[in-house]
Amino acid sequence: MQNDQSIESPRVTDSEIQRCVAEGEAAFEQLVRKYSAIVFNTALRRLNNRLLAEDVTQSVFIILHQKLLRLSRDVSVLGWLIRATRFVADRAATAEARRHANEMRAMEQLEISSEPDTTEHVLPLVGEAIIHLKPKEQRCVVA
Repeated sequence: MQNDQSIESPRVTDSEIQRCVAEGEAAFEQLVRKYSAIVFNTALRRLNNRLLAEDVTQSVFIILHQKLLRLSRDVSVLGWLIRATRFVADRAATAEARRHANEMRAMEQLEISSEPDTTEHVLPLVGEAIIHLKPKEQRCVVA
C-alpha cells in the first residue's frame, strides 16, 4: 500500500487556476482526470467500499470546483485533494454507520411487529365475551 506522503505533490500555479477559469470545464476536466484515481484510492482505503468511494470522489471534485477561485496560488492541489478526501470520506463513513444503525433498529421493529398474530389467541376470548352481552350490545359489537 502506498503512503499518501510518498506521492509527488504538483503545485497549482496561478496560470493553472487562470486556465481553469478561462477555459472552464475543459481545463477542470483535465484536473479531474489527473487526480481522480488518487482521490478514489484514498477514499477506498479509508472506506473499504467502492460505491462510497465513488460518491466521495465526486463530492471532492464538486467541492474543488466550488473553491477553485479561492485556493491560494501556492496550494498543493494533491495535498488539498487528499485532505478534502479524508474529510469527506470520514463524513460518509459516519453517515453510513448512522444509516446502518437506523436500518438495524427498523429491522428490530419489524421483527417485533411480525411476532405471531395475537388475534388467534384473542378471537376465542372475544367470541366468548360477546356471548355474555345483551342482544342489543351484541349487535353493536358485531356491526
